[in-house]
Amino acid sequence: MIFNFSKSKGMTLAEVIIALGIFTLFVGAVLTAILADAQNGPINKHRLQAANLAREGIQQVSQIRDMAWIKGHLTATEWENNGNVDNDVEKCYGLAQGTGKGLNFVTSSAPALCNFDHWRLVAGADNVTLNGIQYTRDISIANKFIFTPNDYAQQGLTPPASNAKLVTVTVSWSENGTTKDLTFKKLITDWKAI
Repeated sequence: MIFNFSKSKGMTLAEVIIALGIFTLFVGAVLTAILADAQNGPINKHRLQAANLAREGIQQVSQIRDMAWIKGHLTATEWENNGNVDNDVEKCYGLAQGTGKGLNFVTSSAPALCNFDHWRLVAGADNVTLNGIQYTRDISIANKFIFTPNDYAQQGLTPPASNAKLVTVTVSWSENGTTKDLTFKKLITDWKAI
């Protein structure tokens, strides 16, 4: 009787161990990716919600400015006058430059020129709670030159006090015991002067 071991039909122990090792590495990598996604999902969701609140803040400031102009309550001089707007216009819209502002929706308020529902900027940052997370949105408005006074002088024009406003919206929230924040900035201009 002769035994022929060279044509074995099974796998050797070494081949089985190598195959199990490769499979274990693959499963470990997949589980690590799934766990990382599960941990980062809420963090990304909070950051996305903060970005949406910041965008909303910038859009609302633009809408407030547009509403004040459309209703004839805000003049180009007031816009350019370092944020020193008429007292009634300030009470109505809150567009004067400064920091620490928040958004508030009002339904017909004093003075009489504000007898309609509208958004306005108010003192103090506004707090918004979304899905159990409290976000604080702080809006600031500052004068900003798009063109330098020299650009105006070259054309024989008197430069305004400023020809744009820099709107900065910072949204902050607490996550895993750490305060996170996100800042968006946008220049808004006197489009009526164009």
